[in-house]
Amino acid sequence: MTATQREGLSDAALALTQPVIDELLKDIARRIKDAGAITDTAEYQIYRAQALGDSKQAIKAAVARQIKAQDKVIDSLFDYILDNSTPLTANGSLKQIAEGYAKMSRQKTAEQLKNLWADTPQGKVLPIQDAYAKALDFAFRQTVTGVYACQNLVIIKTLPGLAPAVCTAVDGIAPLPGLVGSLSGNDTVFLAMRDNAAAETLAREGRSLFMG
Repeated sequence: MTATQREGLSDAALALTQPVIDELLKDIARRIKDAGAITDTAEYQIYRAQALGDSKQAIKAAVARQIKAQDKVIDSLFDYILDNSTPLTANGSLKQIAEGYAKMSRQKTAEQLKNLWADTPQGKVLPIQDAYAKALDFAFRQTVTGVYACQNLVIIKTLPGLAPAVCTAVDGIAPLPGLVGSLSGNDTVFLAMRDNAAAETLAREGRSLFMG
């Protein structure tokens, strides 16, 4: 692979992951500002951002801008945080997503797409339409943090600001047995079910769908 091709894949990966990274950074900055320290949850979010390709230095700079803190303060807060960021060439999942995205963008007709195969984030080779769907599923699972049943309600927790997108995705699924209606907030989706049993079933299936 040439340097130009690697740069193109990096740009493709960034286009797919940057919105999720941006939401993670907002959440990290908010938690640090509220607590005056890096909380356990903020630390977990930092490592999630690094897993998606962001570096420790980039995260520090973004947090410093958002909470308007001096460099010395930020350096002391991040002193014990390890730099676990992975470059695109070493991050198998991001590389596979980017390669699938790049291949798909080069095709001109639906007929050509039928004859193409690509790797999924799990390393399986599938027809490119299926591989692309798997890649989107992988990206989607980075946004959902929990699925719970509470009496006849199913509650889906997401990263801040992403609940409307998850709610839209749920509404787009073929009619779900027992689903009466849905409502989303900033980071929470509420699904009203016909009864408690339907809520328990959907919550179990939702955990499998959104969280693997």
